[in-house]
Amino acid sequence: VCDIDNTLFDQNSGIPKANIEAIQSLHQAGITVALASGRSYHAMKIVVDALQLSDHCAYVIASNGAHIIETKTQKVLYQKTHPVDTLKHYAQVAKELGIDFACEQADVLYHTHDNESVRYERELCGMKTKLLTDFEFELTQSASKIMMQVNPLSLGLEMDVFVQRFKHEVSCERFHKTYM
Repeated sequence: VCDIDNTLFDQNSGIPKANIEAIQSLHQAGITVALASGRSYHAMKIVVDALQLSDHCAYVIASNGAHIIETKTQKVLYQKTHPVDTLKHYAQVAKELGIDFACEQADVLYHTHDNESVRYERELCGMKTKLLTDFEFELTQSASKIMMQVNPLSLGLEMDVFVQRFKHEVSCERFHKTYM
């Protein structure tokens, strides 16, 4: 099992050739490979393709464990999602608190602001992105992962309020005081 960001994948250079060769050696030796990441499956696809994992029996553990896929068959082994009504509620509360909100709908990352995390998903992960303007109309599918971010100059108090309000409903992973 291997993490992606800053382990297998370098933000500046992508996947080093040595890492690609190491994964290929594991496959040739009959060792099953699994990639695990906080990224969504669609955001991990660029790495899956670069490593040719769809040609082998390998696994992708995406969205911090909320989505597990066998790469060769594309069979979903496990998926835990936020229902549509819950997504809309989270998005509305985030808006009220001044928190940027983002989540995937199919293979598109909808977002309320084009912030650093959205640019990362678009530029380094190859995600399609679209500005989210109407929660009722555009949030139509459940999602495994949501992302929230506040202004980097903020103390992150808005996030504290959100976490306190929903701590019994959802698992929140705070990477930084301004990003969840």
